[in-house]
Amino acid sequence: MRKILLLALGAATLPVIAQAEISGAEVGGQYSTLADGKARDTNKSTLGGAAEFGFGQFGAQIDLKQRYYGLADWDGTTVGLHGIYHTGNASIGAFVGKDWIHHDRVENYGLEFASTFGAIKYEASAAWLDGRHDDGYALTLDGDYSLNDQLSIGGKFATVQTDDDLTRIGATASYEMTPGLIGNAELGLASLEDSDNEVFLTIGLKAVFGAGHGVTFGTRGLQEILPGR
Repeated sequence: MRKILLLALGAATLPVIAQAEISGAEVGGQYSTLADGKARDTNKSTLGGAAEFGFGQFGAQIDLKQRYYGLADWDGTTVGLHGIYHTGNASIGAFVGKDWIHHDRVENYGLEFASTFGAIKYEASAAWLDGRHDDGYALTLDGDYSLNDQLSIGGKFATVQTDDDLTRIGATASYEMTPGLIGNAELGLASLEDSDNEVFLTIGLKAVFGAGHGVTFGTRGLQEILPGR
């Protein structure tokens, strides 16, 4: 299934990339840590970006992120490819990606959806995770409500169901300080199987470009969901 989806996405997106112009891009960084003072060495720093290419109603998005985990002293890399179809105020996508973290790798592939309704913007995804040691699935849901042209508030939910289940929920806010430069933050709660619930804090800054004010979809993959670890 994964190979079929990868070949289909490649066949669909490569002609789009070859003939299309960049419709949006973004680059930025984030820092995430557990709120417990005794656990602040458990943190994650992220630097990366994405670019989207458009051709009519079709698009292709490429993601690349590099991470550093403070307590574990691990490095992690995430790459992803999305094939996108835009229709009205909605976008439908299929994606494949891969995480490298420490000495492990986890492949992901699935479907995603994004839409706007007035001042509300949301996106959701469902992914299958294929790792060296175990398999599972991940579900995500993000939403934002624009209070004005600069300030938005919202929420995020994600769950990973593998041998080590993880669920996280958070409240988010973003503020466009100058045109194209956005600061963001999340305060959330993460629940890891056989562990205490942990409060986490994430802060970030990103620059967005293009008519699309950035890209359509967020990055997928296991490392995108892990909070501060």
